[in-house]
Amino acid sequence: MVRKNQANLRVLFRAVVTAALFYIAFRLPAMSAADPTFPDALGWLAAGIFFTVAAVFGVYAWRCYRTDCQNAVLTPEEEAALYGESEE
Repeated sequence: MVRKNQANLRVLFRAVVTAALFYIAFRLPAMSAADPTFPDALGWLAAGIFFTVAAVFGVYAWRCYRTDCQNAVLTPEEEAALYGESEE
C-alpha cells in the first residue's frame, strides 16, 4: 500500500510540473506579443519547445507511474511476511 501511495504522489507532482510546462507553452506567444522588442517567431519557437518538453515529460511521467504501479504489487513472500507479522 505504501508503494502505491508513493507512486500516486510522484505522479501527482509530475502532473503538476507537466501542467506548468503546458501553461508556459500556451502563455509564451501572448507574452511575446505584448513586448514589441521580442520577435513573434522567437515566442512561437519557445512555445513549441516548451510544448514538446511538456509532452515528453508527460509521457515519461505516465510510463513511470505504470512501472511504479506494477512494482507496487506485493510478491507472495512479501505478503506472507506482511500478514504473518500483523497476525502476531
